Amino acid sequence: MVREGAWSVVPFGRRTAAENLAETERLVEAVAAGTAGPTLRWYGYTGRAAITGVGQAPGTVATDLEARGIDVVRRLSGGATVLADAEMLALDACLPAASPLAGTDVVEAYRWFGEAWRTAIVAVTGEVARTAIRLVPVEEARRDRSLAREAPNDPVPLAREATCFGFLSPYEVAWQAADGTARKLVGFSQVRRRGVVLFQAGVHWRFDAEVMTSLLAIDGSDRAAVVADLKGRIADLAEAGLDMAAQDDLITAFVTAATRALGEARGA
Repeated sequence: MVREGAWSVVPFGRRTAAENLAETERLVEAVAAGTAGPTLRWYGYTGRAAITGVGQAPGTVATDLEARGIDVVRRLSGGATVLADAEMLALDACLPAASPLAGTDVVEAYRWFGEAWRTAIVAVTGEVARTAIRLVPVEEARRDRSLAREAPNDPVPLAREATCFGFLSPYEVAWQAADGTARKLVGFSQVRRRGVVLFQAGVHWRFDAEVMTSLLAIDGSDRAAVVADLKGRIADLAEAGLDMAAQDDLITAFVTAATRALGEARGA
C-alpha cells in the first residue's frame, strides 16, 4: 500500500469479481475498525462477470451465465447490473464515517467524488474532453430515472433500469454530445456502515453493448432494441481519446484531485 498525502493508495491489480468483492469487504472492515485510514483501491477484472446490486431483484440476469463462463456476484452496494471485464477500471474510495468527505447526505456526498473524476479525466485528455465531460445534476438524474417508470411494461426501459450504466445518477460523470444528449461515463455506488463509508466507481475503457445485453434476462426479440438503447446511453473512455496506456496518468490525476478535496474538506 502506497501512502499519498492523506490517502493510502492500493496500486492497480486484476482479480476475479469474487476476489475483488472479498478485497473490498476486507478494506471496509479495516477502515471501520480503525486499522486503516482513508484508502483508494484501484482494480480491474480477470474474466467476465455480471455484478448485481445488493438489492437487485432475482431473475434480472440471464440464467445461463455461469454455463457460459460468466461469473455472477452480488456487490456490497446498491444499483443495477454492471458488466465487469478486462475493459473496466474500478475504484474503492473508503473513508472513516467521521471524515468530512463522508458527509451525512447520501446524495450530496457524491459531489466531491464526481468532481475528482471529472478533474482527473480532463487533466489527462485536456481540451478534447473539457467541454464534453460534466457532472449530472440531481434533477436531471431524477428525470432520467422517471422515464422507465412511465413505461413499466416496455422491455427497453426495463432493461435500461436493470443496467447500472443505463441511467444517470446524481454527480456521476457524463459525456455530453453536441446535441446535448448525456451518456453515463463513470458510474457510482455507495455503502454506509457503522464507522465507514465506501464510494465505488467504475468506468469502461471500451463498452460493449451487445455483451452487456447478453447478461440480462430479456426476450431475444428485444435484444436489438436494447443494444441500440444502451449504445445511446453509455459512453467509454475511448470516446475521450483514452486507452489503457493512459491508466497510470488517470489514476495519478484522480489521486491528486482526491487529495486536494480531502485537504480542503478538513480545512473547511
